[in-house]
Amino acid sequence: LALISCSQKGSGSDDGHNGNEPDEPLDGFDVDGTVEDVPDHFGDTDVELDARDSDIPEGQSLECVVPIRECGDACRQVTCAGVIFLPWTWDVDGSLVAYYTRSSSSWHGVGLYIKNLATDEEKKVFAYQDAYYRCNYLSLYHNNIVYDIMKIGEYDTCFKALHVFNIETTEDRTATCYTDIFEESGTMHSLDMFGNSIVWDGKGEGDLLDHSDLFLFDLSTWEKSRLTDRQACVRPRIWENRVVCAGYVDSADGSKDVLLHDIETLEVRNLTQFPTDQTWPVIWENRVAWVDFRNGSCADIYWCDLPECHPQPATTNGACQDLPALEGDWIAWHDFSNDSNPIGYGSADHDNIEIW
Repeated sequence: LALISCSQKGSGSDDGHNGNEPDEPLDGFDVDGTVEDVPDHFGDTDVELDARDSDIPEGQSLECVVPIRECGDACRQVTCAGVIFLPWTWDVDGSLVAYYTRSSSSWHGVGLYIKNLATDEEKKVFAYQDAYYRCNYLSLYHNNIVYDIMKIGEYDTCFKALHVFNIETTEDRTATCYTDIFEESGTMHSLDMFGNSIVWDGKGEGDLLDHSDLFLFDLSTWEKSRLTDRQACVRPRIWENRVVCAGYVDSADGSKDVLLHDIETLEVRNLTQFPTDQTWPVIWENRVAWVDFRNGSCADIYWCDLPECHPQPATTNGACQDLPALEGDWIAWHDFSNDSNPIGYGSADHDNIEIW
């Protein structure tokens, strides 16, 4: 994982998402880079404690298992103790980076790591070893890390579980546990978190159709609820009581639109309503950005301000743009303009995908 430094920083709220700016060593860990404590609590379900990896030597610092590489004048590599294999298994909130990886000591082990950019500490929180536990999605908000665990090959307890790890208390709790692949929302995807609210998309109970509904978990009540019923909506992102996702509500032409869900009133709005796909929405305060195909097969980045939402282009050139990120007055995205295959959207044949 690399950190790219911009010449200017977008404005943001002190109380908002990605607003955590710790300048002290991580609670529960020694200052000198050694592991002080490994959490003992694994929630209310029977996730095997003996599956936890014992390869964290007490009193010893973590060693890098990933080579340190140069990535440019405005860029530095920030993680090296573990290997990130999936693009949605890491997140950043202020000066904290959380990521889930295969263990450095076992091909079948996976572990949760934390990196403090302010103190340069990189910590392994815990790891599994005996069975194949795979994490597909992770989200970080202040002191809480939410992640999913899929247990491959053995289904005696949880086929898939949603965990919440608290950095301050080092407590790991199980929020949901599914013992069958077709159990309600057992196919959870695209986790995101704001405050006490966790959202994801997944299939309904026993539903084999190709759509995903929205689910909400409240950390204050420790209860799960379902926001939609057989209404396809994927890749949700949350800010306060607003959830944006890509779905098909009121889309007569069959294309995906950017939908806005209010988790308090349960009202749903279609923000785009254009006869091509609009996908990968992100939200920051009253601003939404997304990937938009209205100008052809190569996507551009569009945005709008709520509540009205009048779509405005951030990019309209002939190359492809993808995967926007939003904070304050700034939007970043993957850009193919200087790639040898600038219009080969979705192709593996690329040599220079940049962040703009």
